Amino acid sequence: MDNRRPSDKTRLNKALEADMAEARKNRARRRIRNRNRRIMFRSLFLAGIVLVVGLAFLAYGSQINYRINETEANIAKIQNEIENLNVEIAANSSPEIIEKKAMEELGMEYPNASQYIYLDRASKDDVQTAKSDD
Repeated sequence: MDNRRPSDKTRLNKALEADMAEARKNRARRRIRNRNRRIMFRSLFLAGIVLVVGLAFLAYGSQINYRINETEANIAKIQNEIENLNVEIAANSSPEIIEKKAMEELGMEYPNASQYIYLDRASKDDVQTAKSDD
C-alpha cells in the first residue's frame, strides 16, 4: 500500500495548522493596521493642534497690526492738529495782531501824556533810608 491516502486525522492537522498560521498572519496584520491607525490619529491630532495654534497666532498678529494702524492714524491726526495750532500761534503772535485785538476786543488804548507817571531814579542812599524807615 504505497498509494495510501493520508488519513483524515493528518488532513485535519494540516488544515488546523494552516488555519492557525492564517490566524497568526491576520492578528499580525491587525496589529500593524491598529498601530498605523494610532499613528495616523496622533499625527492628525498634532496637526490639528498646530493648525489651531497657528490660527491663534495669526489672529493675534492681525489684532496687533490693526492696533498699530489705528495708533498711526491717531498720531497723524494729532500731528495735523499740532501743525494747525502752530500756524494759529504764529498768526496770532505778531505784534500787529496783538495790538489790534487789544484795541478792538479789550478796549485798550495808548496812554495820553497826562497818564504817564515819571519816576526819578533813586540813589542808593535814598533806598537805604527808605528801608530803614520801614
